[in-house]
Order: sequence, then structure tokens, then C-alpha cells
Amino acid sequence: MKRLAILDFDGVICDSVWECLVSSWKAYYELLIPPPPLSVPLSLKRDFFQLRPLVRSGEDFVAIQEIIYQKKNMDSQSDFDVHTNSLGQSAMQEFRKMFYSARAEILNTDREYWIGLNHIYPHIRENLPFWVDSPLFYILSTKKAEYILEILAHNRVNIDPARVLTCNQQKKIDMVLQLLEQTGAHRAYFVDDQIDHLQGSSDSRVDVALASWGYVKKEWLKNTMNIQVLRAEDLGTKLEFLYRPLKEKS
Repeated sequence: MKRLAILDFDGVICDSVWECLVSSWKAYYELLIPPPPLSVPLSLKRDFFQLRPLVRSGEDFVAIQEIIYQKKNMDSQSDFDVHTNSLGQSAMQEFRKMFYSARAEILNTDREYWIGLNHIYPHIRENLPFWVDSPLFYILSTKKAEYILEILAHNRVNIDPARVLTCNQQKKIDMVLQLLEQTGAHRAYFVDDQIDHLQGSSDSRVDVALASWGYVKKEWLKNTMNIQVLRAEDLGTKLEFLYRPLKEKS
């Protein structure tokens, strides 16, 4: 039976929270409301990390910087969504443009620094080279594929670029279903750390799991609405089907 493994990147494969903090700070304070402040408050890390689970796409990081700047209280996904909707599509598109401009500028001017802000999770690093060798393994992220490939290449992980997919306005779960049709696979195992990405389909061919080691809110781990909570130590076992045939042949 042909089965796909589909993993999110940020918060599942890679801990990129520092890179996203730096890029979004630059986008907001240097590109949107210059000049930037001469100092950064110590509370920025705490506030940014606390709001990180609410992010679905790049523009949301800049929205977080604005929320922190305006000292607004926002803890729930619904409050965050109401806020971003109130900003309007034009403002959010500008946030997205500035976020990727800032990220590209950092990458182009100091590649080693930018790369150093992204870390493959230790429990992922050991098995990732085996997983990417399988044609059944895919990465599905809101992050642009070029950045994912850059980080993987730096870590000496080579994957077919065709299996690194970026969802823009499309729902991830819909792209998972499309992959099933395109590849002729019978089932898919989809892992993400944003609970909203795991909802929206009752298709029995798709098994979804919430990555407990990612950017998750504590209440998600208690009330997952029938979504499996995956522990870091169990991921390798869950994905053994990717290279089990190779073991059997050897």
C-alpha cells in the first residue's frame, strides 16, 4: 500500500523561531515604520514566543511585531484572526511583502548569520537523510521552498525540490488530498504544529498528527478534537514505512 509522509517545516523539522523574530522585526521597524529603535526590550523574546503558535503564514509574524509594539493583549487564535482581518487584505499583503524582503536582505548580506538562526531539531536530524531519500516523503509549508532548500542544503540534506511544496492561499489539508490524487497513493500521514492546518477534512485516507515539540499552545495538547498528539520520540517509528522496504531487501 502506497503511503505518503507529509511534514510541515517550521516547528516540525526546523526550529526557526529566532529567524522569524529577526526577519519580522527588521520588516516592521526598518521597512514599515523606520527609523528602528536604538534598543530592543528584553520582553520581546517572551512576547514573540508566546504569540508564535498563532502564526499560519509569513505576514502573521509582522502582525505579531505590531501587536507587541502596540501593547495589545492577544492570546487566542480567534482574537488574532479578528485582529488580522481588521487590518485588511492590503495591509496583510504589505506585511507579507516586507517580511520576505527583510528575510532576503539578511540572507543576501549575511548568509551564515541567517542560516545560524535556523536549527534542525535534534530528533529530526538523525533520520532526515533517510526520509528525504524516499519518494514518498514530502515537505509542505507556508515557507517559500527556496528558503527550505537553503537550510536543508546547509545541513547536507538533499531532497528533490519537487517534493518541497509551498501553500500560499490554499489550505494545507487540501494540498494533502491533491497529493494523494497526483501520486496515486492510498494514504497519507500529515504532521504539523498548527492545529488549524490539521482540520477541515474527514477523509479517512489522511492520518493527521500534532507535533508536540513545535510551536503549540498547551490547550491544544489537551483538547485536540480527535487529532493525535505526536511525541518527538515517536516520530521515527511512525515514519518507518518510508524505508521499511529497503530494510527488507537488504
